[in-house]
Amino acid sequence: KNAILSNMLDIYGGDKLMIRKIIIVMWMLLAFVSSNQVSAAGQLTMTDVERYLAPIYQEFEARGSKVKVDLELITPIANFNAKIDVLGVDSKSKVSKLDYQIEFLMLGKAKKEFTIQQYLEQNGTDLHVYTQLDKQWTKQIIPNLIINDKKLAEKQKGERLEFIKSVELLNYNTEQVELAVVVNTTRLYDLVEKAILADKTSFKTPEAKTEFLTAYHEIMSKAGDITYKEKIDRKNKVIDLEIDFTDFTRNIVNNVIAKYDKKMKDKDKQDLAKFLAASKLTMKSEVIMLDKQ
Repeated sequence: KNAILSNMLDIYGGDKLMIRKIIIVMWMLLAFVSSNQVSAAGQLTMTDVERYLAPIYQEFEARGSKVKVDLELITPIANFNAKIDVLGVDSKSKVSKLDYQIEFLMLGKAKKEFTIQQYLEQNGTDLHVYTQLDKQWTKQIIPNLIINDKKLAEKQKGERLEFIKSVELLNYNTEQVELAVVVNTTRLYDLVEKAILADKTSFKTPEAKTEFLTAYHEIMSKAGDITYKEKIDRKNKVIDLEIDFTDFTRNIVNNVIAKYDKKMKDKDKQDLAKFLAASKLTMKSEVIMLDKQ
């Protein structure tokens, strides 16, 4: 089983490079969920938006908020946990700051801890991402992703609606609102593809990037939907989000196995199947209003 994880680390270029890639995926998910709260409401009828949800989200945007995120991966051979504090996501500022506390524990080895800083700067319709790891800064540009400019984000509202497949209003009263949201993963994959195309550091040759994108399309097109639950505490001004990526991740890995089936030994496939069955990936976030007048 250790060989499975070692091979994965080799593919990602070692544990430090893997951490960088995991961070990029985490903030993209966070940015997506945070920036699409109003968009999700738009999937209901306009009457419902005005009556139930739009005023709540508008209040959070107007007064500002901070976000706390807990991402946890539990496997039979290694555990990964990331706690993230985010400031500046109220769209008043064009820069957001993220502080990461990451722990990586592999059985039989010492626990590794990482403290990471990250800044997201809105530059027109592009998002510039600056990440510090091991005292080194890296920069990535994500085209056509707006999370820190309220006016531009409003202009893109129609496009953002495309990221949401459906929304179910589970509960609504004077103190609490509960939603179940299904993400349009096809549009989300397009966003990730743009990030990959703009990435100038992770691939040694253009051919390597093309090969990766070809495999990416084939694997992700069969990964299925992502569903998350959102609970709005209207009294205490808090929004809780909870996403279970376990089935989604299993689908991706199973698609990888299917694609490279002839290159894998039967025992390796069996070990990997057991590994997936005993693994779990979840993300929880808490959006807290700053000015609760």
